[in-house]
Amino acid sequence: MTGATGSKTMVGDDQAYFYKRAEIELKRARQATCPEASTVHSQLAKAYLARIPLLALDSTIKAGVS
Repeated sequence: MTGATGSKTMVGDDQAYFYKRAEIELKRARQATCPEASTVHSQLAKAYLARIPLLALDSTIKAGVS
């Protein structure tokens, strides 16, 4: 069910975006030819994945405030 603002759909879209970006960065980490690049891509992937649970939390907080 989607709220009047479409927040659940937006959260789902954002989750899909961050998950896809993490997949891309992990692929780039595996394909990197130097260790530094591989490390940076791995860190980016972790950062994208870390954002996913925060989306639901943020959505819950905003729903409680409105």
